[in-house]
Amino acid sequence: MMVRLKLMLSIKMNHLIKIFFISILFISCAEDKIWVDLNNNNILDDYENPSLPLDIRVHDLLSRMTLDEKISQLQGFSKPIDRLGIKPYVWRNEALHGVMANADNCDSCIKKTTVFPQSIGLASTWNPDLVYEEATAISDEARALANMIDNYRYLNFWNPMINIARDPRWGRTQEGYGEDPFLVSKIAVQYIKGLQGDDDHYIKTIASPKHFVANNVDGDRHFTNSEIDDKILRDYYFPAFKSSIVEANAQGLMSAYNALNGVPCSSNDFLLNDVLRNEWGFKGHVVSDCGAIYNIHANHLFAKTPENGVAKALKSGTDMNCGGQYAKYLMEAIENGLINEMDINRSLGRILRSRFMLGMFDNQNLVPYSKIPKEVIDSKKHRLLAKKVALESIVLLKNENNFLPLSKNIKTIAVIGPNADTAHFGNYSGTPAYEVTPLAGIKSKVSPETIVKYAQGAPIFRKDVLPPLTKEYLFSPSGKEFGLKAEFYNNMNFLGNPVLTRMDTNMVHQWWDEGTFPDSIVNTDKFSVRWTGKIKTKISGKYFFNARTTVRSSAKDLGIRIFIDDELVVDQWTSLRHWDSGISKRLLAGEFYDFRVEYVEDIDWAEVTIGWKLVTDNLLENAISLAKKSDLVILVLGSNNALEEELHDRSSISLLSDQQELIKSVYQVNKNIVLILINGSPISIEWEANNIPAILEAWYPGQEGGNAIADIIFGDYNPNGKLPVTFYKNDKQLTDFYDYDITKGKTYMYLKDEPLFPFGYGLSYTKFDFDNFKLNKKQFHVSDTIKVSLDIENIGNMIGMEVVQLYIKPIKLTKYTPKKQLKGFEKVKLQAGDKKSTEIRLPVSILESYNSDFKTQIIEEGEYYIMIGNSSENIFFKDRFSIYSKVK
Repeated sequence: MMVRLKLMLSIKMNHLIKIFFISILFISCAEDKIWVDLNNNNILDDYENPSLPLDIRVHDLLSRMTLDEKISQLQGFSKPIDRLGIKPYVWRNEALHGVMANADNCDSCIKKTTVFPQSIGLASTWNPDLVYEEATAISDEARALANMIDNYRYLNFWNPMINIARDPRWGRTQEGYGEDPFLVSKIAVQYIKGLQGDDDHYIKTIASPKHFVANNVDGDRHFTNSEIDDKILRDYYFPAFKSSIVEANAQGLMSAYNALNGVPCSSNDFLLNDVLRNEWGFKGHVVSDCGAIYNIHANHLFAKTPENGVAKALKSGTDMNCGGQYAKYLMEAIENGLINEMDINRSLGRILRSRFMLGMFDNQNLVPYSKIPKEVIDSKKHRLLAKKVALESIVLLKNENNFLPLSKNIKTIAVIGPNADTAHFGNYSGTPAYEVTPLAGIKSKVSPETIVKYAQGAPIFRKDVLPPLTKEYLFSPSGKEFGLKAEFYNNMNFLGNPVLTRMDTNMVHQWWDEGTFPDSIVNTDKFSVRWTGKIKTKISGKYFFNARTTVRSSAKDLGIRIFIDDELVVDQWTSLRHWDSGISKRLLAGEFYDFRVEYVEDIDWAEVTIGWKLVTDNLLENAISLAKKSDLVILVLGSNNALEEELHDRSSISLLSDQQELIKSVYQVNKNIVLILINGSPISIEWEANNIPAILEAWYPGQEGGNAIADIIFGDYNPNGKLPVTFYKNDKQLTDFYDYDITKGKTYMYLKDEPLFPFGYGLSYTKFDFDNFKLNKKQFHVSDTIKVSLDIENIGNMIGMEVVQLYIKPIKLTKYTPKKQLKGFEKVKLQAGDKKSTEIRLPVSILESYNSDFKTQIIEEGEYYIMIGNSSENIFFKDRFSIYSKVK
């Protein structure tokens, strides 16, 4: 009786509270209806009431949905439920460095947005305030786009990408914020805050940092396993994610493809429940990376069936499936008793909570962001901001004898290189209304009397599949008939006799399922194919070949190799890409060349597409000729998304051989060279650093990149970017790509040799002097704050910015003790001749690390070094202090 009475009183109290808030809302809005009758019943239901707590609204809406309707909402596309007023929504949105405006079936929709520098460039600014400014601009454009299409999409983003860059060969290094957990955390927090806004009631756009966790291999990402001990996991791979949740309050998160210590991240109870929700207090929703739920059973072999796979994912905390597995198998998993409707409700409740926080069920007059107009999209203000970010992101790597800045009155300038007359934006880029290439920026900056000429100099690697090889160029081994001899083996080693031999007159084969396979006698998995014959072209010249296959599904999924006259020209077996480009090969018209293609497939889909293209001839010769006749050469080299991106790791950090030949050939005829790198991750330029007088790292600098580059090289702006990653001398300094143990020589913290350019490095056109260093005391309690003050003076003749960097190192040495570790930084702007005092503060608690014995985070007592510098190697102040925990 007492329980019933309490329940009745509780219901009555909730009812009175509801009436009170509704009354306030109605009084304040006079005659206006401030709630939306979503189900058209003329009753203010709990889920329609914007004044009620989120939990009540979510519970009420859940109670009105059928099981089929619930499952329909756990997908990357949430279907409409008209009877409840739930509108369709597309969750697959990206805003890595600008909104990817790609609304389907909408000719009137705006599809041109501001494209900022790629994320690695944003990190090079070392400017958290600027990061927040950029993210705010991006979320403004997102809300404006959403407002135009009835919030059909653009209210959430699967960004930022905060996997830490433990190895520069990783194809997605460009998408992240570098190799240091402190820097990555500081940048990520401000980006998330800028995306999500600062309203007390509504979220502007939901940020979903990704990919949780230790996702740093892309070619093998669908089946790879990251083996990491607890201390390295918590001290190196967790911090950026923890800061994103605890400090920035991210409302979304994306799980990863890979397994962690044998358990797929998208079905990892330890990661998604124990750590994310129980330790860090995450209240938002988790979405799988696209296809990751499929990988659980098909590639990781962690579940026996698809039904088991979806059940493990859902119960472990993956609420939303980017892919088709939940839609196909959740109902079967329920019927088989693997999960129940309460499991569905728990995940859907988190997703609905997100939609309520976005204001998707409320009168839009209550949502402040609904008033952001379309005029903010690609506005003049945002274009200027894109240039500002680009300017601060560019890193001056070398400036021998003050070679830069250049005069605008140089008589003749040769702009040479495959990246000079193109604008590379990097992964997950939107489409800008315009773009400024380095060549265009340079031409617009120099005097009218200056002659600027361009030569490409080296081939431009393309991401797109080249025109496929067709019948008229392919011949049998004897050369007497069209086509290549194809031999299919029901093993992965070309062993024994082929089970099928035939002539293939084209090299486009897509074997997605059994119905498309060449013959029923050929295995659909675990097979190999060898094509042999000859190739003959009609035009003499250099030809470029590439190969495309499906994503790697296992370590034995080797892919394609191409040989011409027994020379290996494309090799996926070592590059680990699902498409790859090889070396260019000179072929004479009318001549036969032996041609061989080998393909190995383990599991999943199969594809073989071979393309080729005649490369423009005399590229190198034309560049050398132009360089000879010019007073100055500006070489624009580097990489692009054909060489490094999602699914495409690098086997080497070296410049492409064609580009190495180009720069050395130009150097022989003209040593007045400025080298500009356009790329997304560190490149080995050891020879160039020793010989070229001026070098700039511009990353993928966004739509205003060409103008920013020109402003810097001609002295209208003083470079102040700092490297967020280490530039290694060569491949020999790199350790095993698949080893996640950073203590084995990875990153600036554990690299045993001297790097080419260290983490935190970047030059300026002006000079700074540092003195008057003071540490507030020498002994600190664990509850204290460490304060380091110093004076910085601009003793040059140009306004500039310098980044003061604070590093810590425990004196007690263990396997895990880094050479030093960033724990604070401050970007200081000074006019020429100005002097300023600055102070860096850090709570002692920031020094906590994981103790494997106690299985928790602790602050180790003892002595530490504290270091101040303007890079991780250039240290100009060093002192010692100690930490104690007992009250003295």
